[in-house]
Amino acid sequence: MARLKIYTDENVDVRIAEGLRARGIKAFSAAEKGMIGVPDREHFKYASEIQAIIFTHDHHFLEIAGEFTKERLNHWEIIFVEMNKLTCR
Repeated sequence: MARLKIYTDENVDVRIAEGLRARGIKAFSAAEKGMIGVPDREHFKYASEIQAIIFTHDHHFLEIAGEFTKERLNHWEIIFVEMNKLTCR
């Protein structure tokens, strides 16, 4: 069975990846991987290369996922979280 891997895009606070790791989940942030400032599609390609699910707050990523599906390009799905008010503890 494959172990869950999560890649947080650059709009997600790095503490999310840190918190996931503290709970035993293999997680990486865009900042940790030197992916700040790259085009959104590159985040998808990178996450696919490392076989990770993308965690994002960015609505645009949902559109890109649809484009990847239409173009028959692989991606490892998305966890999309709508941001309203959030407290990190």
